[in-house]
Amino acid sequence: MHRGVSITDMSVWGHNNPDNSPNGTNNVGCSRVSTLDLFNADNKQMEIGWHITPDNSGVCEIDVSTPQQPFFTIIRTSPGPIQTCEYTSRPLPLDPGVTDSMKEANPNQDGHWQFYLNGTSVGANPTTDWTIGWSASNGERHTLNDSAHSKFVGLRFITGAGPQPWDSNVQVQWINSDFIYGASKIGGSNDQILVAR
Repeated sequence: MHRGVSITDMSVWGHNNPDNSPNGTNNVGCSRVSTLDLFNADNKQMEIGWHITPDNSGVCEIDVSTPQQPFFTIIRTSPGPIQTCEYTSRPLPLDPGVTDSMKEANPNQDGHWQFYLNGTSVGANPTTDWTIGWSASNGERHTLNDSAHSKFVGLRFITGAGPQPWDSNVQVQWINSDFIYGASKIGGSNDQILVAR
């Protein structure tokens, strides 16, 4: 198990692009999520990434004047299944079609968490009663008309020795419950994952 997860390039998409999902470029009907996740057997999780939610029904508040804008997000599920938004300032929109670097870590394995977006410290610094978990990449949709397309390049898990490249043991953490979307390596590289049609 690991004490954090990071990525050099997480792709950000708008609406249902780029893979011509069932409703094409129409608006997202429910939450669309792309995150890095650290989770344990008790359903306690820490996620960092982005989401598109068409209203304020999600865990993290969004700016409803632009409901189809992807927003940066940090979500803690602890104790499960209660979710708490750990990004505490005003909603932070991200630019579709670009990539961002992200990192979440409990560096001293003491339950004190730190978060970074493009190298800058962001969000709250929660303390949890759990310190390690398994790393995963996550692309999800909450209605069949939306896209789950997610792209992750430069994935790392964090141990006491610092960031480590993902390997084949980490890749088996995929859970594919969607009949359209599936996760696979990009060009056979362990640290690159694509969730797509």
